[in-house]
Amino acid sequence: MREYESLQSNAETLDIHLPKISKDLVESFGHDPAGVTGATRRLRSWQAVEDISHRIQRQRQTFSKFMGSYDQELPPAGCILDKYIVDLLEQLEALKHHSENIASGSDAVAILLKSVQEVEGQVKTEYNKTVAYASVVYPQVRLSPSF
Repeated sequence: MREYESLQSNAETLDIHLPKISKDLVESFGHDPAGVTGATRRLRSWQAVEDISHRIQRQRQTFSKFMGSYDQELPPAGCILDKYIVDLLEQLEALKHHSENIASGSDAVAILLKSVQEVEGQVKTEYNKTVAYASVVYPQVRLSPSF
């Protein structure tokens, strides 16, 4: 019962709707109706048994009343984590779209890089020819470090 009370106090933060526990129900769990109390000690034989039986009956009525109210206040169908799961799935879907965009962008960059490498190879060839020709015609021009 204490755990239920603890859960009930935390239920509002988790957006869980649990029926409230009445003081009578908490008291019913708090003691044994068959236990001997001051009033029962004064009674003799069958009267003490009747008193204990009456207490047990009251306890059962309290439990039944609580269970009846619990049936009326059932939480909404589904799991309390459904909202969070839906949010997480939406975020995963957004990340998937971002990932696809990045992948298509990287493909475009790879194609562009390949064309740049081809152009760089052509330019390097032309550069080396030009440097070789210039160094023959103009001896003061030396081969510069290649790139």
